[in-house]
Amino acid sequence: MPRLIKLSIALFALLSCTTVSANDLSSLQGVWNGVWHIGMSSGKAVLRIESSGEAALRFTNLEGFDDREASLTKIVVDGQTISFAAPSQASVEFTIRLNIKPDGQSMEGGGKYSGAGAKLVFTRAQ
Repeated sequence: MPRLIKLSIALFALLSCTTVSANDLSSLQGVWNGVWHIGMSSGKAVLRIESSGEAALRFTNLEGFDDREASLTKIVVDGQTISFAAPSQASVEFTIRLNIKPDGQSMEGGGKYSGAGAKLVFTRAQ
């Protein structure tokens, strides 16, 4: 019996943390304005999440992104957390994990870009 319980828990954990579908992102759909900080550098960021489940991120003042919109990959929603990757022009991924605040109007978290730690904060655009 304990083996069956462990297997059930593992299966539940696996199913609750799968790659996102359009429905998982529906509550996050829209435009999010934010800021990023890596060491002494910082800039603005705009996160766009579509009803189709596609998403993109644009950074200002971040080497490797040149103010262009990067299509997000590896999008995962797990409870009150969203994580994803934004590939730079040099194919270096900026991996990001954001905590969704209970009011659904802001997200904040961190990430890694070229080995450096990052802090990001987003608020839903009005």
